[in-house]
Amino acid sequence: MRPAQAGGANWGGAAFDAETGYLIVRATNRVYVNALAANDGSDPRILAPYSDWLVPRGEQFSTLRGLPLVKPPYANLTAIDMNKGEIAWQVPLGEGSATIRNHPLLEGVELPARLGSGTTGGALVTGSGLVFIGGGDGYLYAFDKHSGREMWRGSIPFRNAGVPMSYRAPSGRQFIAVSGGAGTDGSLVAFALDAVMETQAHEENDAPEREPVSGIAAGRDAFERACRVCHGTEGRGDAAPALVPFALDVTQVTGIVRDGRSEMPPLSERTVTAQEIAEITDYLRSLSPR
Repeated sequence: MRPAQAGGANWGGAAFDAETGYLIVRATNRVYVNALAANDGSDPRILAPYSDWLVPRGEQFSTLRGLPLVKPPYANLTAIDMNKGEIAWQVPLGEGSATIRNHPLLEGVELPARLGSGTTGGALVTGSGLVFIGGGDGYLYAFDKHSGREMWRGSIPFRNAGVPMSYRAPSGRQFIAVSGGAGTDGSLVAFALDAVMETQAHEENDAPEREPVSGIAAGRDAFERACRVCHGTEGRGDAAPALVPFALDVTQVTGIVRDGRSEMPPLSERTVTAQEIAEITDYLRSLSPR
């Protein structure tokens, strides 16, 4: 199915500009293979005889060795003229996945500057004629609301999954704020004209050294820390779908973790290292019947 199960325009909603009559929507462009599996009783929360939650993870994602089967852009920002029922302008949004750009199958291929990044944040329209939106690629963007021309972008520490907000301080100065990251990568960044960057440092306690563990045990520990809260004990599902049986390889898992997927935010090296991704992959495979 296209768009994928999370929808094309979803989560972040749309922004409406009364002056132009434009509805400004972010949309993603991905393919998802939906399927149903017979209820084998493995999940007591599922009462229906068939469910897509019981389909082995990995069988839903339609890719070629981690590459999407549709051409870019994978995310667009679109202004719909509600007075005419027509698209006023449409532009790619976000640089796109570094995993895709560096994929060996695309070696030597000249890719556009904006592949489009698949995240879920919506847009904010201001009275000055700008549309602010996170690109899902580590930047907050500003577009001209009349033409869709990219006017500016500012770096943020982690990729966003929320909608920007605007507020005015008691001094009268206006700020644009955006949240990014998740878990230990959570951040809130505010931009203003002629601003000087200020950061608030958080003192971190020295973590006790852990005895080295290897293979499946290390993957289980990393999964418990970073994944279990959403995907449940042993990947059996909770707020997020079950992950077992598991059929993805480490390249595919790395792309999902680093780029995010549907409602899952992207996670940086600080939250989950490349080694831990490989160990989590091995752990989930060990839980799957061979």
